[in-house]
Amino acid sequence: MHHNIPQIVSLKLNEKELLDRITFEFSHHNDEILSVSCEAAASLANSLLTREAIPDIRIRFFINPEYNIGIQQSRLQIFESSGVTGHAIFKDPRFLGYLRYFIYGPNLPNQVIVEFCNLAYPYEYISGGEIEDLREMARSLTREHNLISKDVACEFFKLAIECRINVYSAQSIQDAVRTLK
Repeated sequence: MHHNIPQIVSLKLNEKELLDRITFEFSHHNDEILSVSCEAAASLANSLLTREAIPDIRIRFFINPEYNIGIQQSRLQIFESSGVTGHAIFKDPRFLGYLRYFIYGPNLPNQVIVEFCNLAYPYEYISGGEIEDLREMARSLTREHNLISKDVACEFFKLAIECRINVYSAQSIQDAVRTLK
């Protein structure tokens, strides 16, 4: 495996037990499953943050406004501006998707991740032509794997930043996927 492919966070036994109690797929929730998931998510997030197990780029995606282009706030600030602060953020159902990303990385098929990273990695500094290649590859992989463009556009943004592509180029790749018909 290429060493620059986004990795799944390694979990301790107690963290694996917490993860087993979490259901990430929102549409299948009932209130009891959601409540159990959110409680377990809060404990798991706290444990992962305490031992600094979450890759720095995934934390930046959540806390830095620059990673939320077009919106003047970070994802964290959006929680806070709606009155959800501190540890309560980890118990909020909207946090489940972020926790999933913190642990697993971009929610894309492994083959898509490998192909994209193998094209992106050699670039220390990315030029316009290289970004166009990455935009086209992201579009092509979305088509080839029958992915729903609006669902995976942000996942390609996450993948791009994990491949050390700057935020504006990553946004360009996200936009290329989002506008796919």
